[in-house]
Amino acid sequence: MCADPRPHQKSKTNRKLPAILCQRGQALLLSSLLIASPAFAGNADEIPVGSQASLVSAAVTATIADGAAGYYNPAGLAHNHRPTLDASASVYGIRLVNSTGLLEDQVGTKSDTDFIDWVLIPSAVAYTREVSPRLNLSFGVFVPRATDTVLRARLRTFDGAEWRNTARVENTDYHFTLSGGYAALPNLRLGASLVVIYSTQIESYQFAGGQTGLDTSTFGFSETYESSQYGMAMLFGVQWDITKDLVFGASVRTPTLSLY
Repeated sequence: MCADPRPHQKSKTNRKLPAILCQRGQALLLSSLLIASPAFAGNADEIPVGSQASLVSAAVTATIADGAAGYYNPAGLAHNHRPTLDASASVYGIRLVNSTGLLEDQVGTKSDTDFIDWVLIPSAVAYTREVSPRLNLSFGVFVPRATDTVLRARLRTFDGAEWRNTARVENTDYHFTLSGGYAALPNLRLGASLVVIYSTQIESYQFAGGQTGLDTSTFGFSETYESSQYGMAMLFGVQWDITKDLVFGASVRTPTLSLY
């Protein structure tokens, strides 16, 4: 509701102005409510898993039908009508960076530093078997993330000493799935997966150096840290063939229960 802030004034112009502003404000508010916010569809995983998901950047919730369905949407397992073994592996990339300045001596001599970041081989292996005409079960092992980062620096100081520093971090995630897909109707499929997650991280650091030549005094330091984590989650999915050319798919994953 809008009211004239100056009702005591008799000027027609003054009476019309608040009404015009009120109408424009209401139109602006209505238009802002009618304009839809942009919608986004995507996948939070670092690397697509499985051959079908790799071809379409993991946008497979409604269409997945291979062994990776146990990872994305287990309802897709109901598509299979014979025993199948799916396996895939891919190398996705490497980043090489060279810079200076990680190590520096008292006169300003800086080290050469090499940084290598490998995105290693993600893989998927899944075996699916028909238990009944409507029910399929599957067991799969998926590696959605595997990285290996190496940092190396080398410095030769003004007094002839040489120092080397190396740091390496390896991360790998394994997902073990036990899944089932059920054809509730000819055009409706339901599924569920039990997901066991095993994550490992290895960190190693080395620092060594000393004088070269007659003076053989050296210094060295090395440490390695290893850690692992276990977790468990459930995944539920549905696929519905609305028409021949229109398929609806959805999957919901519970929060991960950390077991350590």
